Amino acid sequence: MFLIGGCGYFFTQLSLELSGMLVLSSLIGVGLMLMSPYPIVEFLQWAQQQDMNKIAVNISDDIDDSKTGSTRAGNTKMDNH
Repeated sequence: MFLIGGCGYFFTQLSLELSGMLVLSSLIGVGLMLMSPYPIVEFLQWAQQQDMNKIAVNISDDIDDSKTGSTRAGNTKMDNH
């Protein structure tokens, strides 16, 4: 819709009449409005996926730490020299 409105504005005489201006501005406005949520939805899906990956990594680290007896800050076993 945005591209059709832009092409109509630049390449036709339709934009010289009041009704043509209304049609073209409506096409451009609705086209931009329909286009704008897509990048936002993509970002939110990406962010949720990153969060889920982080949770999965943390769970697997916790399982590994419980097997070896260490923590994230370092090894809990003390070495006596």
